[in-house]
This record gives sequence, C-alpha cells and structure tokens, in this order.
Amino acid sequence: MSYKYKLGFIGAGNMAWAIACQVVQAGLYNSSEVIGSDIAAERRQLFDEKLKAAATDDNRRVIEEAGTVILAVKPQQARAVLEPLAGLVGSGQLIVSIMAGVSTATIEGILGADVAVVRVMPNLALSVGAGMTAICRGARASDKDVALVAKLFRACGQTVLVDEEQMHAVTAVSGSGPAYFFYFVEAMIKSAKEAGLSDEQAKLLAKQTCLGAARTLLARPEEPAELRRQVTSKGGTTEAALEVMDEAKLGEIIRQAVLAAAKRSAELGE
Repeated sequence: MSYKYKLGFIGAGNMAWAIACQVVQAGLYNSSEVIGSDIAAERRQLFDEKLKAAATDDNRRVIEEAGTVILAVKPQQARAVLEPLAGLVGSGQLIVSIMAGVSTATIEGILGADVAVVRVMPNLALSVGAGMTAICRGARASDKDVALVAKLFRACGQTVLVDEEQMHAVTAVSGSGPAYFFYFVEAMIKSAKEAGLSDEQAKLLAKQTCLGAARTLLARPEEPAELRRQVTSKGGTTEAALEVMDEAKLGEIIRQAVLAAAKRSAELGE
C-alpha cells in the first residue's frame, strides 16, 4: 500500500522534533515526506513553519497517511491515544514506539496482534546527533523493519539491539542518563563558583572537562576504572576529591538511582 508520507509522528514534543530534524538533515527523508500530530498548536507550528513538514491535530490522519509512524507520547497517555486508532493500521505499516515502559505486546494488544511494532529507547543527545538508542522488536516486526528503524536512529547517533526484557535497564541507563550527567555538571559548576571562579569560567571548565572525559572514554580501550586510576595521583587533589565521594557512598547512590529508574520504567508499563 502506498502512503502519502513516509514518516509520521503521533506526539510532536521535544523528542519527536529532534528525531524529525535529524532524519531530514541527514537526507533520509524530505520534509515534505514527514507529518506530525499534536494537540498543542505551538508544536504543530514548529513542524509546519520551521521544518516545512505537514502538521495536524488528528492522530487518525497520521495513521492513515504515513508508512512508518513513531509513537512519541507520554507512556501514561498510551491507552488514551492508541485505543481510538485500533484497527486502523494497514498492511505493511510500521509502528515505532519511544514510550518508556510500554511493551510491544501492549501496543499490539491495543492496535491489533498483526501490527508490526518496534520499540526504541532514545535519549536527548540525539538532538545533536550524539544519541544512544536501544531497539527491540515486537512479535510481528521483520528484520527489514528493524533495519529501517536502525537506519533512522543512526542518523541521530549510535544504536544497539536488545531483548525487550532489557529495555527497563536501558531506560534507566541511557534514556534517563543525560539527566544524571546534567545534574553532576550542575553541581560541578556551583562548586567551582564557590571555589572562586566566575560563572562563565566555571561553566566553560566544567562543560569542556566533561566533554573531554567522554571523548577519552570513547577513544581509549581502557575501562573507566583504569582511566580513573591513571589520573589519580597518590596524595593528590583528585584522590582527595574521590575520597569524599567514596565516604558519601556516591557509587551506591548512583546504583540506587539507576535501579529506581528501571523500577519506574516497569511500573509505567503496568
């Protein structure tokens, strides 16, 4: 079956906007081949005026007119959004969900057991082409479907294939992970200012240092623990800082935080 649009979004929030911009910028689709739906006029306006894509407030139109549809609504809204669309998915259509915690089986159960569903967990960094997206397939999704989704999200960064039972852990690590990182950098900046640096100096030093550390992790073969040891001199400043972190049990706090995020991801799917 031929569709008017190649890619559609149900929900045109920040993540949908970032994905749309990246795939158009990468040349995978022309903006005229994209449609997005949202109840908020300002989100539709972004798609219409800035991306030059089609925009609507009718989710049914996206299902009826787009070959691949990305579900980009909050998981708490899943049933309310999907139930009116039951029975509308056509043959050869692909449904891609970025909803945290909502299983492919749940989506299939609402839209129809014969619907091809691929579930992904991207993160905010895809907005700058450095995203990390995990992909898992539903019962009816083919290798071709998975390959298409991987191609879409490789335009936004890196991808990894996982089993669906691993998606709660993925959500906790890479889906929510940018927020943990921003929280840490926020604390670094605040502390740097308390130590005597200006706001501008503190932000530049913290941001560039974290960028350099991340690039080092990607470029070097050593484990993070070994890299940490390499920059920690006995009796030096780094050791003094790490001793404070160890005394505060920062590692245990991070462990508990990640597990809490994974638990919440599972709860969202119930």
